[in-house]
Amino acid sequence: MLQMTLHLTRRHSGRNYFDLFLQFCTHYATSDKTKFPTFARTRPPDTQISKSVASVLVAFNWTHVVLLYLKSPDLEFGNIATIILQTLASAGITVITAKHWDTPYHHGYGENPFYKLVEQTYRDTRIFVILGHHYEHLGLMVAMEEKKLFDKGEYFVLGVDIEQYDSENPSKYLRGLLRDESDPVAQKAFRNYLGVVPSSPVGFENFTILVNSYMERPPFNFPNPLIFVGGAKRIRAEAAYLYDAVHLYAKALIQVMDENGNPRNGTAIVDHMKETHYKSAMGYIVYMDENGDAEGNYTLIARKAYNGEEEFGYR
Repeated sequence: MLQMTLHLTRRHSGRNYFDLFLQFCTHYATSDKTKFPTFARTRPPDTQISKSVASVLVAFNWTHVVLLYLKSPDLEFGNIATIILQTLASAGITVITAKHWDTPYHHGYGENPFYKLVEQTYRDTRIFVILGHHYEHLGLMVAMEEKKLFDKGEYFVLGVDIEQYDSENPSKYLRGLLRDESDPVAQKAFRNYLGVVPSSPVGFENFTILVNSYMERPPFNFPNPLIFVGGAKRIRAEAAYLYDAVHLYAKALIQVMDENGNPRNGTAIVDHMKETHYKSAMGYIVYMDENGDAEGNYTLIARKAYNGEEEFGYR
């Protein structure tokens, strides 16, 4: 509700005043600077991942694909699928057909919707693109493996997940919900899988230490209950996006004032943020594009040996 309230506030406010800089709104509509000229964000919109998906397909010369995606009114996957379809068309990639399932699927609980979707589409192409949660990717891979589509190496899956990659627990991508062991069918199937996911933070530990330290000082005075066991409060990625937002705003404001500009001119401030690079608290260099959107940092993942075992991890 916070994001929706701010969204409406911006639409009804004056153009020349900086009334909104929201670091965590991901709604694609705010990229339209004819409607939101004083809006910028350090949290990349989920639709940014479409460019990386197209890049992978072009790199492997996979020009004819089927797109499967989760279409739920409570989630953004439908909007992301629309952007992916547009991006792939611009890249010269033909989407033979796009099909969806309606509700989130947890593999091993309930009917697997991918048996039907695979049966409807496997004759059309050899390359499947799936947009959904990682545990739904698992359902597709198992369905294709049990249909023996991977036996001759003729089929491949490119998974698209908007949840940040969990580098500390890579084996979870081969397990169903609340499962301790990897699915042996999935172990074999994921040899035919690549995933595009938001990258995990680089050097985020230093930021976490600093935040915990400042939280214990005035005026915050939040004690750390885990200090006696050597622990610390867990800092979420949103804190890094907020830090980046304040830093970028301050830098742009100083530039406007150095040029004798109006510090209340929101359009001028956002213009100084556009098409710039900055070092994020997440640990990597980020580019803010011409729409005031921070570009995403994405990682290509595949199954590989991890800690001496066959688990899902970086490649």
